[in-house]
Amino acid sequence: MKKILYFGLFLILCLGLVFATDVNTGSSSTDTTTVTAAPTGAVSTSWTTASVIDVSALMSKRTTTIVCNAAFLTDTANAVIGVVPRSSATLTPLITRLQGDVPQLQTLSSQGSASSQAYLSQLLLVKGDMTSLTLATAQAVRTGDVNAINNIFATATHNYATCNVNALVNFADARLQINKTMLEKSMNAVTVLNSKSVATTQINQVIADGQAFNNQFAAAVDAAKTAQDANALYDALAKYCFNEGCPKGQNFHYGTKLAIAQSQDLLNYLKAPAFSANLTADWTAGQTATTAASMLMGKIGNSLMTSAQATSMAEYISTAEYEITVVIEGLQVTP
Repeated sequence: MKKILYFGLFLILCLGLVFATDVNTGSSSTDTTTVTAAPTGAVSTSWTTASVIDVSALMSKRTTTIVCNAAFLTDTANAVIGVVPRSSATLTPLITRLQGDVPQLQTLSSQGSASSQAYLSQLLLVKGDMTSLTLATAQAVRTGDVNAINNIFATATHNYATCNVNALVNFADARLQINKTMLEKSMNAVTVLNSKSVATTQINQVIADGQAFNNQFAAAVDAAKTAQDANALYDALAKYCFNEGCPKGQNFHYGTKLAIAQSQDLLNYLKAPAFSANLTADWTAGQTATTAASMLMGKIGNSLMTSAQATSMAEYISTAEYEITVVIEGLQVTP
């Protein structure tokens, strides 16, 4: 009965380690929303969040976590071979494969963003290796000595926790710094707009709300760091996503909200001159698209956008920015 219990616990733990590496780092769930740049013109500014995201840093932090996970799995599998020698024929080739693929991932990580696509492909390969080794090791421990296997788990889990807390701390700090940089970039852009007499009421509100959201994330990270609790760090990373990336958490959608706010503040600034210059139709089209984007954002809330919602949102924002550009250009040539 105890062997069955250990088998189940091992399987749950190890598969959790494999799939936990998806926490908002470098896949389709990455917390790095990119928003189309604002229109050109005298009062324009750019809200492209990707320009402030250090992809290389994220790859490095994620790789550190992967290395911890792989070490846990290989150490455990090697120890199980000592207890269940006949499992060597199955486990040794899987250990060798994982130990060969992880260094390649580290090499791609060290090359930075230029190798990001190759990195993601290698990451999927490593995760496949980890899954295979997990399942094979779980099968092997079913026939081993209970006390010996218990000692193996205790040692491996302790080593993993020590390794992974440091990796997660570094990754969480990187996420916080990225969020802070985006906020600072936005505040600098507000200064430019204000210098051109553009009231930034909507943008200011998004920035303030973004700061409050990031403070919640920072508080959760600080508490977990103080407790040196890897699980709490995982929870914080999975709960708070400044843009997108938290299927079961809160997604603030900062870049998207900022683009909508920018359009609304520019439309408010341009309304009177646009109507005076017979550019009413273009201004109205921009306002209609911005309103539609705002309403859709209200429906999305803190959830992940669906594919259909993301497509619609991109169309609304693109249309609004195009119409604002038309108005700005029209005003520049109006006598």
